Amino acid sequence: MADFTTTLDSSTRSDEQISVLIVDDSSVDRQMIVYACSKLNAETEMAADGDEAIELFKEKRHRLVITDYLMEPMSGLELSKKLREIDPSVEIIIVSGSPSPDVIEYVQSNDLAPIVTKPISPSALINNATICLGRKRGRREVLRDVALTNRMDDCLPLLGCSDLCEQLRQEITKLIQSPDPVLITGPTACGKLQIAHFVHQQGTYGDSICMECYCSKQSPEELSQSLISESGELGEMVQATRNGTLIIHNIEALPMPLQKALAASYDDVTAKTHLILLSDASLDSLLDDGLIYESLYFKLSLWTFQVPALIERIEDLPDLVSYICRAPEKYNLSPEAANAEYEAVLKVVNQAGLEKNFASLAFAIQRSVL
Repeated sequence: MADFTTTLDSSTRSDEQISVLIVDDSSVDRQMIVYACSKLNAETEMAADGDEAIELFKEKRHRLVITDYLMEPMSGLELSKKLREIDPSVEIIIVSGSPSPDVIEYVQSNDLAPIVTKPISPSALINNATICLGRKRGRREVLRDVALTNRMDDCLPLLGCSDLCEQLRQEITKLIQSPDPVLITGPTACGKLQIAHFVHQQGTYGDSICMECYCSKQSPEELSQSLISESGELGEMVQATRNGTLIIHNIEALPMPLQKALAASYDDVTAKTHLILLSDASLDSLLDDGLIYESLYFKLSLWTFQVPALIERIEDLPDLVSYICRAPEKYNLSPEAANAEYEAVLKVVNQAGLEKNFASLAFAIQRSVL
């Protein structure tokens, strides 16, 4: 099969070029892994089976091999053993839908990276690969500085004391540190837009322009003018947000021909514009429903972030209610909402539910003082 190579822009390239061999009998999984490895400044080659992989490895001696476990006639475990016989220093990551005990035992006893389970999570794969390669490619550890924590305390979706809220804050800190494009998913009115603006304000482009594009509210012609045309010509909003941030709402509502054009120009666009894309549905469900172009799916899957529904964060409700009641006008509530008592709010929540998340919570606060 023909070689498939990919590298990052030369401006981000180090003196050392990393070589990665990807072995998988699924062309879809191979392509996903290839794109993930581009974030590592990696030159990649692909093999569809173990025999082809061994021939390529003998020739190139790749630094890292990422192999599927369930392959015929040679399994990923058998391939790993043969590669270690050829070069004991080669790093190996095994991908498996359901790791068997013998695979787990081999990985642990031979100091391999943790197994990546299917369906493949690009972020997990990247994390394992960076550990294997001994460098983070510019990513920093999660910051815990007081200034950032204080700013999070003034962002409604990030308030709370639950473990889930703490995880939310940690993930947001990672987003802030990176200029890479990100897809933020979560149910309606769960705080996705507030988080997107927070990431922009506290991130690399915080002092520059930030614009929003609502795909579901524009016609295909308008989207061609504002985002990108079928021929790949960049639209007005993309050009206006160079060295800034562009928040794209409901990416699944972007017509498929324009999604295809965006996927083709993705690296060029994201090299100069910080893209933050929002969707009420998960990326996998969008693909299953045929609402996202496959190539765009691969690119978006590298950095996704899911905001939980409020029903999953019941422990955080006291903090959220208190914050809203301190400035009720900010949430289009009457001045009387400032006097709302938590127990009364909770009673309304128990009756009406939290289906619309923060909109439902605001309704419960207003209803409790009537």
